[in-house]
Amino acid sequence: MGDGVVNIVGFIVTLLTEDNKIYMVEELENDIHPRALKKLLNLIREKSLNNQFVISSHSHIVLKYLGIMPDSKIFYIEDTCDYNTERILSSKITEIENKPELRIELLEKLGYDFQDFELHVRWSSKSGHKENLNLCSNGKED
Repeated sequence: MGDGVVNIVGFIVTLLTEDNKIYMVEELENDIHPRALKKLLNLIREKSLNNQFVISSHSHIVLKYLGIMPDSKIFYIEDTCDYNTERILSSKITEIENKPELRIELLEKLGYDFQDFELHVRWSSKSGHKENLNLCSNGKED
C-alpha cells in the first residue's frame, strides 16, 4: 500500500470523526483515482456544513465539485516576481467571482479545455450567436 492511500484513509477517518475544525489540504487530487476523488469531494461537501476547508488544487474535478457550492470561494494565486530584478518573492491573490465565464477563464489559465471540465457553450440556431455558458455539476446540461 502506497503513502497516498495511507494519507487519504487517515484524512477520511478524521473527516468522519471530527467536527468544528478547519482543514487545510494541499492538492487533494494527488495519488487518488478520479472516481475516488469525486466520492471524497462529496464527503467534503457534506462535512463542510460543520467544518471549514481551505484546499489548494490544480484539478478541474476539485473546482467543479466544490466550486458549485453556494458559499464556496475560489482564489487564483499567481507569481508576480521578476526573478531577474527582484530578490523578494511576491504573489497576487485574486478572488474568482461565481460567474461561469470567470471560472472558465481560470481553468484555461490552468491549461484545461472545454471537454476536460464539461463546460458547454450553447449557440442559438436562429442567430448563430453564443447564448450562455453552463458549468454542469453532474455532466448534464441544466
